[in-house]
Amino acid sequence: MNIYRLLTGILLSTLAILLLFAPVGAQQFPDLTQLVKKVEPSVVNVSTSKQVEVGQRELPLPEEFFNRFFGDEFRRFFGDPGHPNGQQRRSSSLGSGFIVSSDGYIVTNNHVVEGADEITIILSDEREFKAEVVGTDATYDLALLKINASNLPALPLGNSDTIEVGQWVFAVGNPFGLSGTVTVGVISAKDRYIGQSVFDSFLQTDASINPGNSGGPLLNLKGEVIGINTAIVSSGQGLGFAIPINTLKSSYEQLKEKGRVSRGWLGVSLQRLTPELARSMGAGAETTGVLVTSVEPDQPAQRGGLREGDIITSFDSQRIERYQDIFRFVARATPGSTVPIEILREGRRQTLRVTLGERPDERRAQVRPRQAEPAPSAASWQFQGIHFEMRDNRVVVQQVEAGSKAYEAGVRRDMIILRANNVVVSDLATLEKAIKERSHNGFVNLLVQHQGANRFIPFQIQQ
Repeated sequence: MNIYRLLTGILLSTLAILLLFAPVGAQQFPDLTQLVKKVEPSVVNVSTSKQVEVGQRELPLPEEFFNRFFGDEFRRFFGDPGHPNGQQRRSSSLGSGFIVSSDGYIVTNNHVVEGADEITIILSDEREFKAEVVGTDATYDLALLKINASNLPALPLGNSDTIEVGQWVFAVGNPFGLSGTVTVGVISAKDRYIGQSVFDSFLQTDASINPGNSGGPLLNLKGEVIGINTAIVSSGQGLGFAIPINTLKSSYEQLKEKGRVSRGWLGVSLQRLTPELARSMGAGAETTGVLVTSVEPDQPAQRGGLREGDIITSFDSQRIERYQDIFRFVARATPGSTVPIEILREGRRQTLRVTLGERPDERRAQVRPRQAEPAPSAASWQFQGIHFEMRDNRVVVQQVEAGSKAYEAGVRRDMIILRANNVVVSDLATLEKAIKERSHNGFVNLLVQHQGANRFIPFQIQQ
């Protein structure tokens, strides 16, 4: 009887385990057959070409021998002896795109069409159309194209903000020129920063994204586009990146109507907030946000009351968790709109209302010309391994002792001291008083100017 009960218990337990995990196993490998058939007609091949100049090089063999055995395919490496100044040839490349409007609007990456003087769209039914560029957004690597066609199958756009890590996705494109290729995977990470720009916020997927997939759609299991395939890491497998589709949705109408995207602008320089910086400024080490290092004159930030040394903790009610967040939040905001900006100033929380300007398309770096270094004055002061001096009516670091806390933190010779513990420094007496009376949590916090840029440097006071 005991053996019977034992065997019965084992059998029932086994059946329960099978029933428990059977639905999960069934969901691990979704059948995309019908979904792919529905989506493929909306994915297009983007073929581009442009004129490039090939430099003149001397043929290593007689021209008749070269033409007979090597031909035009190898001529590009040596140049053309008939063109002493080089020759022109057409360079072509392939990418992907997808239809977003039945009247012929197509989305792809900006880098797919950049510089092209001829763009051809090939549909899944092999019809070919010449395309014109309606608008581009180099910042986010987006391009909107238009072909003269109607009744095209447009893909629905999903919501990339609600996508979850681990969710199934699939990519459709033209890797290596092979049209209609499908790869499957999951979202492996969100809000990825890969160093393309400060606006990076990519979806990471292990669905294979190969050369030629650029500009193609990344879709969820509803057949909605949740990303635009754009980048790969060549040194690793399973590392593909897609632009979140909400980035396109927020700029689509501007691309269509104006051919470019207008973005918000503050006019400040910012620095990543570290725990040491936060403590040195009287805030908690766990404080998140970004630190204002300089404010451009007569720009939105200055007009709205922002100052050097302010810690921006939220923008337009969006909490700043990472350094990159502030750039994306400001860029997505509408120029001319007034937004609340929450700051910490000397440990006290405030809310400013700032009316945003329009971000310039290109901002040239303002490099200050090096000037002859004036002779130092006799006035000097030493603190914690730093030798300060007055030079041309400014407090300058004359020397930093190697091995000191200040040196380890990054203080270097010839740095100009603008502020100490958030006090404007005009002379050595002001500097000494600010350091001795306003240091927080055993830290000194210096705002320095070096090589034309401002940044805060905190260092611990050695006892």
